[in-house]
Amino acid sequence: MDRLQPLEELYQLLQQNNIVAITDIRGKGGVGKTELAIQYSWYKLEDYPGGCCWLNIQGVDIVTQLSEFAFVNEFPGFKIPENLTIASQLAYCWKNWRPGKVLLVFDNVTNIEEIQDYLPPMGSRFRVLITTRSSQLPYPSLPLGELPETEALELLAQLLGKELVQKELEFATKLCQFVGCVPLGLYNAAALYSKPGST
Repeated sequence: MDRLQPLEELYQLLQQNNIVAITDIRGKGGVGKTELAIQYSWYKLEDYPGGCCWLNIQGVDIVTQLSEFAFVNEFPGFKIPENLTIASQLAYCWKNWRPGKVLLVFDNVTNIEEIQDYLPPMGSRFRVLITTRSSQLPYPSLPLGELPETEALELLAQLLGKELVQKELEFATKLCQFVGCVPLGLYNAAALYSKPGST
């Protein structure tokens, strides 16, 4: 089975779509959605000269979060007028944002309706990445969750080498079980194993 790493899968999805979600097929959390979004934002930071802005719908209001991001990153001449409606303030943001492609990450979205009014115009230079436990979304998604044990072993073989996994099959099987056969756990375990001096 030929599996792209999640970072490359996300990259491909965001090349072809304005909005992409990282979902949890188990709906239980803990499969690494936020961690994958963090890794992606660092992995492709140079692709987003307009910035990678993290937004939390449960925290401070979105306009304030956008304004703070612009302030911290010293956007020239950027000051959201206070006497406008939220929709007009957002329109100001999208129009006056620093030049270049932008990644907006809406982290831990519980209900997609929560962010509908805060999304930038479609077809613009903005890309939106959503992390959510929900799998009922109108957007392309990268589902995370546990794999059948045979597929987890196949993925581990791709990451560490088929010969090594076959030689240490009992340990590889226990490793898969230890990380719950969750792909991100397997990638992290493989990354740890690949560090110099690790065994």
